[in-house]
Amino acid sequence: MLGPHGEMIFLDAFPARRGPPPQEEISGSQCVDVNKDDISTLHKRQTTDARGLCIYDINEKLSRQGEYDIGGTYTGPEPDLWFYFTTSFGPGNKRLFNLFVCLRKEGSFNIGISYSNESSKNTHDSSRSYLPNQLKWQVFKSSQPNEKFLLKTFFFSLKQFEADTLCIPILIKTSPISPFNMDLIKQIKVNHDFGDLLSKQEKSNFSVQSSSGKQYQVHKIILAAHSPILRNMVKSEAVSSLFLDINDNDMELLLEFLYTGTIKNILKQDCLHLLDIAGKFQLNNLFFLVQYAIAEQINLTNCMEMAVISERYKLTDLQSTVFKFIKEHPGVFETDGWKNLDDVILAKKMFQYLHTNIV
Repeated sequence: MLGPHGEMIFLDAFPARRGPPPQEEISGSQCVDVNKDDISTLHKRQTTDARGLCIYDINEKLSRQGEYDIGGTYTGPEPDLWFYFTTSFGPGNKRLFNLFVCLRKEGSFNIGISYSNESSKNTHDSSRSYLPNQLKWQVFKSSQPNEKFLLKTFFFSLKQFEADTLCIPILIKTSPISPFNMDLIKQIKVNHDFGDLLSKQEKSNFSVQSSSGKQYQVHKIILAAHSPILRNMVKSEAVSSLFLDINDNDMELLLEFLYTGTIKNILKQDCLHLLDIAGKFQLNNLFFLVQYAIAEQINLTNCMEMAVISERYKLTDLQSTVFKFIKEHPGVFETDGWKNLDDVILAKKMFQYLHTNIV
């Protein structure tokens, strides 16, 4: 039915059952100003823009037991979150105000809510009462749509509020839920040698395809553990295969590193190309591995190319090795690599090194 201000009141729409407890609390507080970005049944607010929960006719609703909608927040046509509350009688002259949130979508939401029962009147707006702006943060995670959680139980006096409208400060931060077990990912990173799994293809649950169309049977969790790029590409549970625009040789090198943490006979590989693979998939450990192997391959012909690579990927140890080689082999300045260098910053770094390391 409709309330006096046109808001919808659903006495039976949401069961007043306590949802699962918050899975994590974030310590600390944060002050916000309640403004026009209130959540109410009269407004359609963006989730991250919401600053307060607006409850009309608060004294009337506290005088009886019931269940009422507050309103929702949105990033699209359907709500992300829906807030509602129940009222019931407490000891003495107290009333219980149970505030709930329904997570309409899968994901993780950080919600900061005023945690005080004290209220004050707005000197600029006598029609509203406010709870303090100090927020306590909680994290709520939903693995399926329409999960309900208890945000907070307030204890109010029957005639505590001079104004007819109560505003409760709130802030909301959103983040997508991860389908991966992060503890397992950490364990895989520590024990980085699963070569047997790759060679035997035991219990593989995913496939990757190279540019030639060749399929490789792999394990989704291994892909996710070592590369943030691949993790984002395979995070959807509905995805069972993935196309990577790399050739068969690069695919095999990539998988070898993901499963074993190294590249066999790395000195026989094109290390500059390995750096490109490391950059493409953000493989930090491969950068670390290759920059030491690549130092064994420096010569007059490729020296400037390696210098450019070291600057591109911020490989400081490799860059120092290249600069030392240039100092010891001034013939580099006669090569096409030097003549075609167009990176002013790199050239400046090089001459600074040569100037400060004169014997």
